[in-house]
Amino acid sequence: MVVVGVALLAVLGAAVLALVPGGDPAGSSADVDMGLLSLLAVLTAREGVDVAALPRDGDAQGPARSALLTAVGGAPVGSGAPATAALTTWLDAQRPPSAADTVEVTGDGVLLSHRHASDPDGPVTEVSP
Repeated sequence: MVVVGVALLAVLGAAVLALVPGGDPAGSSADVDMGLLSLLAVLTAREGVDVAALPRDGDAQGPARSALLTAVGGAPVGSGAPATAALTTWLDAQRPPSAADTVEVTGDGVLLSHRHASDPDGPVTEVSP
């Protein structure tokens, strides 16, 4: 179990990761995919980030693999928010394994998802640039 706020704040010192009150159905702690946690840690170290939720697909088991960001560097993100373009440009520039698998801009914020490699030692089926 990873306590997201405490773990990131302990690692990053003065950086700010805010779990929006009442937004995260998992509460202030959750089992979070390490790839997603790493991406959130970098965003937190850069500018600070507000996470409204760590949603799961249906009855998905295991660590949370998605995060809904509502603000970066204190500026709201989501459909029509000016800070969204800078965030999505930065996210697009990331390379595996740090890159988000999907980035979806919604009215509520920016939803990041990090795919779990179910067989990390299996054959390589896709080559990244």
